[in-house]
Amino acid sequence: PVNDNDPVFTSAAAASIDENQTVVHTLTATDADQPAQAVGFTITGGADQGRFSIDGSNQLIFNAAPDYENPVDAGTNNDYEVE
Repeated sequence: PVNDNDPVFTSAAAASIDENQTVVHTLTATDADQPAQAVGFTITGGADQGRFSIDGSNQLIFNAAPDYENPVDAGTNNDYEVE
């Protein structure tokens, strides 16, 4: 079969979380060429990409829980960027 359809994200592009939480967002997407379980996710960029991982449940997680009073993102403003 030809894989000629790009995956389409069905989860939101941005998320807000409470302080000291590690789970940011559950990633979901569909691909007309593949069954749902075949869609995978990879972090490809963003100023704060090194602070995140994707777990086996397709959850975007902080490697260490953020502390609002001590932001460690690239802009030190608690606005983390990951692609």
